[in-house]
Amino acid sequence: GDIETTGFSWMFDRILAFGMYPVHNPENEAWIVPDEALRDQEYIDNLQMLLEHPNIRWIWQFGKFDVKFWRFKHEINARVDEDTGLQSYVQNESGGSHDLEQQAKDLLGAKDYKGVLKQWAPKKSDSYEKVPKHILYDYLAKDVKNTAGIWEIRNALLDEDPPSRKAYDHCLVPY
Repeated sequence: GDIETTGFSWMFDRILAFGMYPVHNPENEAWIVPDEALRDQEYIDNLQMLLEHPNIRWIWQFGKFDVKFWRFKHEINARVDEDTGLQSYVQNESGGSHDLEQQAKDLLGAKDYKGVLKQWAPKKSDSYEKVPKHILYDYLAKDVKNTAGIWEIRNALLDEDPPSRKAYDHCLVPY
């Protein structure tokens, strides 16, 4: 899962879109929930069932940011079951390599796709609300697809490294 937001404050900003991508996904398609649906209580109730379902494992990239938005804005007890950013960190503590796009490039051979947003949001402080929705949704779809692919690789690497697996499972992920 991943969200795109109007800014970095879970107290003051809002979710623009929510993306999901099943790890084993024969259709190879992301599911994007637009902000309009996030204003519909029935839709939020259905998302709550998904995000809180005990048999669904949620994989994020630095997901503690995302779940704060769900908890504060929608009173959904979303959780982080797996986190590719934390996996990257526990496997290599050096800086500069934990970013989603960098991991996608390094591990999946993905092309740089973040640059497409620069036209509308050139500064880190610019809101993604300025980005046309179809561009933002395509970007989000790539994010969730890459997160799933990165997780598969990093999870296998953690299985080969018991001390890192223990640190990840017992110290970094629980939230």
